[in-house]
Amino acid sequence: MAGLRRTWPVALLTLLLPLQTAAGTIRTSITTTRTITQEGIIDLDCRIRNSGDATAHKLSATLMMGGIVRKFDPLGDNPPGGEIRLEKRLEPPGLDPGLYTAVIRVDFEEQAGKRHHAYHLFQVPYRVKEMPAPNLPVKIEATPPRFNRKGFRGKESRIALTLENDAQMEIGLQARLHLPQGFTSTVENLTFRLAPGESKTARIPLHLGPDGKDSSPYHLIVWANHNGAHHSWDLAGQVRVEDRPVYFRAYFASSVLVLLGLFAALQLRSRKASITSRLSVKA
Repeated sequence: MAGLRRTWPVALLTLLLPLQTAAGTIRTSITTTRTITQEGIIDLDCRIRNSGDATAHKLSATLMMGGIVRKFDPLGDNPPGGEIRLEKRLEPPGLDPGLYTAVIRVDFEEQAGKRHHAYHLFQVPYRVKEMPAPNLPVKIEATPPRFNRKGFRGKESRIALTLENDAQMEIGLQARLHLPQGFTSTVENLTFRLAPGESKTARIPLHLGPDGKDSSPYHLIVWANHNGAHHSWDLAGQVRVEDRPVYFRAYFASSVLVLLGLFAALQLRSRKASITSRLSVKA
């Protein structure tokens, strides 16, 4: 059985990203084939294709899989109809069995020098039959961000990540945020320690840039290495961006506050007049 290879011929997800530039269209697709040997070696074959009519310049790629981060730079240019093949062998010592959520990020430039990026996600089932427990008693929820360009804080929003430990022991978790083009965050990596029964909520700040578009997908990958097993979750969602005027609402709220202030002033004046009247009668 030594040397036995188990192969999944295509990735679970192929990302197709059309990008309009001054020189034309860059259309990037990413596919991955992964092979796992009986010895636990992971072979990845990633292909980055450009089916557009403009060249993607100065490509680089980053592989992220749990705590594993590998960078590949430089990869050169990818012309129209071109393909860049990236082959990588992972021989991580002591890698826990489990279902890993892997991410490949490809960065490139258009002809004018502006930077862009694309993500590709796929799963790596690594010795899952050897996992001591298939599930981890943790509840995880994420609230998607919403921007309103015409609001008072139109360029600021956040993702609310809530984690709850239902186990009888402490659990450590990590998270990594992958944002679409046009959005940034000062916090992209998080670490949590949850005591038994403990719940925590992290509010991840987001900033809207000029290229941010409505319904852009994001991925918040959460993972844990616990009791000799790897667990991962892809909390995927969409960033909502709208242009909704808030002037009327603000005017209405201000008017209500003014009316309440006038009412309070009138009440105070009425009470003072009543007290003065009573004093006059006694005199």
